Amino acid sequence: MAILLDFLKFLKRPHHDHDEVDNLNTRLVCIFALAVGFLLFASEYGSNSIQCVPKATWRPSWKQYAEDLCFIEGSYFVDPNATLPHYSHLEKSKKVSSYQWAPFIFLFIALIFHLPRVFWSSISSTSYLRFKDVCESSMDFHSYNHSKSIARFEDVSLRNPSFLPAHFGFGFINRFFDRYIADRYMVVSYFFVKFWHIFNVVFALRLLCFLISDNLHDPFGYKTYWKILAGVNWRESGAFPRITTCEISTRQYASETFDKIKYEQFQCFLAANNYIEKIFLFTWIIFAALFFVNVWNLFSWIWKIWNSKVYAKRMIRARLQFKNNEEQVEEFLNFLSPDARFTILMIDAQNGGFVSGSDFTICYIHWEKSKESKKQFVGA
Repeated sequence: MAILLDFLKFLKRPHHDHDEVDNLNTRLVCIFALAVGFLLFASEYGSNSIQCVPKATWRPSWKQYAEDLCFIEGSYFVDPNATLPHYSHLEKSKKVSSYQWAPFIFLFIALIFHLPRVFWSSISSTSYLRFKDVCESSMDFHSYNHSKSIARFEDVSLRNPSFLPAHFGFGFINRFFDRYIADRYMVVSYFFVKFWHIFNVVFALRLLCFLISDNLHDPFGYKTYWKILAGVNWRESGAFPRITTCEISTRQYASETFDKIKYEQFQCFLAANNYIEKIFLFTWIIFAALFFVNVWNLFSWIWKIWNSKVYAKRMIRARLQFKNNEEQVEEFLNFLSPDARFTILMIDAQNGGFVSGSDFTICYIHWEKSKESKKQFVGA
């Protein structure tokens, strides 16, 4: 329980080292999935989610036994207008048992949506650019912590080579990493997280369709979704049926002959499917919209990273009045690593252009002063 409470506290606290779409995926969707999962768990396993019509000769304990067995083993959807099949052919009907997995599906969805946050937190907190410290402190722009974080960021990005050594144990991997990834390690990792979000949404839609009895013919649930919206009754579509047929077999003792198996069929009401259908509709449209939001956000960041120099130059121009520094600004932007420009873009995504532009301009001014001092030192 303590671990669960710590996890909920972690979800409750917003993080500022990623953008709002990441926050939507790793925080809000997790909270929603956890809430739905625990709600379904309480409603299904804490109350009578299935009620069956008993035989006239049954005792109350037999009725409870039959309901528990049908809840665990599942029941079958039979067309209400069709003749009830023989017990030997009942298994050919559509089996309804996915409702018992619904709470665990949503809890698992919460887990997979939280994993990218764990990965990105480990990357940003260990960044050589103090990425997480800079982004978190930018929320309080005038604080001492932000000034200190920016000073550390300047020290690494302006004075030291933007290089992250690789230690994979293989020489050719190290050389490839140092040449193509070292100075854009954060960018590559962040795009990996973006693709991870898209995969999670597609995978979650597939998991959501396990709530549908006939999920093999509707792998992503859009057919069932439109049938429900079109008003097709569950008696016709078979999606989330409320009335099902259950069969139990009881072994009875016979003194003169061998023991015999008695098969009995009876009707059950699945209250769980009534609200699982509503949850399916609501969750499906959320994930469908989230898929397009994630794709749009991915292309938005591709555009930002590709034009990071243009964004950075615009920030500096908006704050410096003189016009004779175009070549120096270009030299400064070429000197910075892609990860350093990405850090400023992330601050911009969190706080807007005022904070990111001010931080970036300060870095440029300090770089320009250090360059002038070096020239004077060499000239002397």
